[in-house]
Amino acid sequence: MPDALEFVQLYVNFRAKEKPLYATKKFQTFCTLVLWNDLTKLSGKADVVAWLMRLATGIRNTTIFPEHPETTFIHREAVQELHRLLNTRQLLGTDAQTFFYLMQHVAEDKGLMQLDETQLDEYIPQEVLQQFLEDFIGGFCNLMQEVGFRASFPLDK
Repeated sequence: MPDALEFVQLYVNFRAKEKPLYATKKFQTFCTLVLWNDLTKLSGKADVVAWLMRLATGIRNTTIFPEHPETTFIHREAVQELHRLLNTRQLLGTDAQTFFYLMQHVAEDKGLMQLDETQLDEYIPQEVLQQFLEDFIGGFCNLMQEVGFRASFPLDK
């Protein structure tokens, strides 16, 4: 996957070639195909999930609380940014706040935290986000295969 500067330059070059009215949608489609190409590699799913987790932990550092020394927590801001990036509002019909609360409830169901622990109000366990991303990427791959995508597409950057 390209780093941030390479990605920005790719977008600038793309915008220079395309008509403004359609450039954003075409670029989104292009990015979907780049993602698909990465996912169809041997360790593609794991690599994409790992990249998204690095992105989340880069937005806001992880935290370990003394009450939960075995669990690494991720701040709400990182979860909300992934919610925006993955467009889960449109896909799941949930706003960022509801999405975060659902993650907290999953964490409680897994015994990783209690909802009445006020010091954790702004956090979810990293394990919960990791599982969501694995399921989300798996669902994306299943959808792509259902609509006929089978292998990598040659892309002209």
